[in-house]
Amino acid sequence: MNREYNVGGFPSYNEAGELFPRNGVFSFDGKKFKYQYHGSGCTLEVDDIIVDYDIDILKENKIRISDWKFNRFIESYTKGKPDVQIDDLDSIFLELVDKGVLERKEPDRFVFLINENYYAS
Repeated sequence: MNREYNVGGFPSYNEAGELFPRNGVFSFDGKKFKYQYHGSGCTLEVDDIIVDYDIDILKENKIRISDWKFNRFIESYTKGKPDVQIDDLDSIFLELVDKGVLERKEPDRFVFLINENYYAS
């Protein structure tokens, strides 16, 4: 979508509707992706697999995830038969914070930001 509409980074809901449609379909590597911007986030769907995330406009449009949204991805990917339960995700996310992959948005909530510095190194 970024190439099709010449948008850089992770576009926010505020940019959706102005720079590109709020919902639609785009192709990448021969696959069709459905997308819909809503509230502070976006839902992507490809081959019945759902990826739901938020854009944190207060943190330079970083991707924000939570255990509920990640569990939705796991359930769609495993067709409702996940090996990982939502209660287990909290400890997995905290381990990813310790490794520097994720950043905790707030100390008392299980909402996380993708640590872009981890991937840049």
